Order: sequence, then C-alpha cells, then structure tokens
Amino acid sequence: MDWLKTEYGSRLERQVESARKQVLKSQKPDHSADYNKNRPQAVSNFRDTWLKAMCSQLYYTLPRELRDMVYRYFVHGQRRLMTYSYDQHDIDEPGRLKLLNSPFHKQMAYWDKEVVGIHMFHEMVEAWYKCAVFKFEFMFDGDMYDYIGRDRWALGIVPATLIKQVTIMLSFNYDVEPCSAAQPSSPGSTARRHMHPTDSRRLDR
Repeated sequence: MDWLKTEYGSRLERQVESARKQVLKSQKPDHSADYNKNRPQAVSNFRDTWLKAMCSQLYYTLPRELRDMVYRYFVHGQRRLMTYSYDQHDIDEPGRLKLLNSPFHKQMAYWDKEVVGIHMFHEMVEAWYKCAVFKFEFMFDGDMYDYIGRDRWALGIVPATLIKQVTIMLSFNYDVEPCSAAQPSSPGSTARRHMHPTDSRRLDR
C-alpha cells in the first residue's frame, strides 16, 4: 500500500504543479506583437499626461530647497565626474554633453522641456552645474574661460556662477636625450632637457 500511496502522491503533486504553472502563465502580461507595438504610444501618453501634471505640481507646490533635493537625485549627485576636451566632445551642443550623450539619458523625460516645463528645466540645469565635478585634463586645448562663461543651454545662465567643483590635471613633459647627445651641435642650437613631474590639483570652490 505504501508504494501505491507514493505513486498516486507523486502523480497528484505533478498535477498540482502543472495546474499552478497554467495559472501563472495566464496571469503573465501579454508580450505579443500588438502589445509591443502599442507600448511606445502608452509611454508617450504617460509622459504627456501624468508626468507633466506631476512636474507642474512639484514646481508649484514644493519650495526651491526641496525641489533642489529632487533635482540632485535626477542629475546623479556630486559623484559624477565630467571630463571635457574639444577633441573628444562637442560642447557647443548641450544635447551632446557627456552626461546626456548615452542612449539611456536621451530617453529620460525629465530632460525634455516640453514635459517638465521651462522653469523646472532651468532649475535642473542649474542643479546639474552645481552637482557635477568637472575634470579638465592636461590635453584640454580649449579656452576654459569660454567654457565656464558661455551659456550653451540658451537659458541666460553663467556657468561660472554655479560650478562648485573643478579638477584640473596638469602635466609637464620634456624630451629626454642622453648627456652625450646634449651638447650643442652648432652655435645657436640648444640642448634639450627632460623631466617627468606630473601635478594633479583639485580646486574646490
């Protein structure tokens, strides 16, 4: 009798497990072609209705101090390190700044002026300048004063009044030649000297 109980018990367990899987399968969301086709439109509707209303309520309800706390969350706080040089990034176009240049950030609705509104967008840009750590490497061949002084967002913002953290990498390199080759070969020629000190300074305002 024990073997009979064991056999029927195992069969019953298999039937229960099969029924459980069928129930779970029926409860799963529809990932059919129609679902995937309509998903972008659903996301767009969400942006244009609920998200716009939420941003408007946030801006007109919370004081600036609390809004800045929300903005700092969106712009990733003070740990993000921004590296800029003219040969790597086109910093004349805000949309191509490193922070906003990844496919992930391009999809973020909170960087869309049409969604968050021009006033909230203005404050978020200010928070972005205040929170980011800007790193200028020694190969940076652009005019730093132009970078921190020009309003590339076209919002009437002077970056120098907002930027709080800057890291500047300085490097001093000279050519090396053996002492035997360091003798002037002709009048007027100059022996070249070499040293490799690299200085890294962090300037925090």
